Amino acid sequence: MALTDLTVSNPTVVGLPTSALALPGDAPYAPSPAGLRQTREAIAGYYADLGAHVDPERVVVTASTSEAYAFLWKLLCDAGDRVLVPRPSYPLFDFLLRLDCAEPVPFQAYDAGAIERALEVDSRIRALILVHPNNPTGQYVEAPFADRVTRLVDEHALALVVDEVFFDFPHAPSLPATTAGTFAGRTRHRGLTFTLSGLSKVCGLPGHKLGWIVVGGADDVATEALARLELIADTYLSVSTPVQHAAPRLLADRHGFQNACRERLRANLATLDSLGLPRRADSGGWTAVVPLAEDLDDECIAVDLLEEDAVVTHAGYLFDIGEFGAAGTSREEDWRSTLVLSLLTPERTFAEGVARIAARKLLHHVRGKNFPQVP
Repeated sequence: MALTDLTVSNPTVVGLPTSALALPGDAPYAPSPAGLRQTREAIAGYYADLGAHVDPERVVVTASTSEAYAFLWKLLCDAGDRVLVPRPSYPLFDFLLRLDCAEPVPFQAYDAGAIERALEVDSRIRALILVHPNNPTGQYVEAPFADRVTRLVDEHALALVVDEVFFDFPHAPSLPATTAGTFAGRTRHRGLTFTLSGLSKVCGLPGHKLGWIVVGGADDVATEALARLELIADTYLSVSTPVQHAAPRLLADRHGFQNACRERLRANLATLDSLGLPRRADSGGWTAVVPLAEDLDDECIAVDLLEEDAVVTHAGYLFDIGEFGAAGTSREEDWRSTLVLSLLTPERTFAEGVARIAARKLLHHVRGKNFPQVP
């Protein structure tokens, strides 16, 4: 006798009409907690184009990179556990950690000694975040630092979380190695590595709300982590079915956006250089960090530029540059006062804005110092 199912509660499979506004792929609804197979295969194909082998079974699809972080803190941390967070960096990690009752432990970005010192005194550190390339200062993770960090995380049984959302946007013609599959193109280590990215930056589509986690590490630890992540994802089922169906085409079409984006980044960097504005020698990403005279207050300067010159900038303290200096600088070069500029700004607008900054005449009224002038 055929089964008579009196438990079905999926409205897309019981013969009811759906809204005329429903999108392709909405029905029938058949969720896969880790993501649809075709979506994960498309993400693996994206990494194949970068020269990395990623097994689609090691990909977990999320609604955003922020949600990917939230899943990982649920996986890795109990209340009161801690995570090493680079400074300077985008001011998001602290909020995401504290929402999951974990605590950030800041360290100077790309300072392996600072990581080692923190691990010596704190037994509740469960993970380490790296940003590849850093936002806003733009350095990629380089091999010597990567090798040292790999040894540290293995020795202390930490998880490594690598944020690659700006990975595809170097300021030079060539790309470094992705951390998916191998760490910095070199050592495949036993411990867990989680590589994060998403459509927001890869395709310039922040409204499409699709991110992912690539799980690296030895088969036994990775398999257990994937099972636990799938349970977390199944609890929320937050990823839209239509965007998963669209993901293969969107990823395949990313090159037009990325090529145009890279051209704009390089043009705006050239504008900064042509005006003689000092900047950090970054290597990737969508921002430029411009140092101010040492004893200027970057918040005051940003407000003054807005009010007097109608130029909107970010003060560097918003990224903790004032406390930690600019990542990767020597002691002599630590910048305590900076402006952070978006290199995505349309080229004519960017040129007009930085010309006003370069020609600034009022900054000598702030603490008696002049803004660095164009030579």
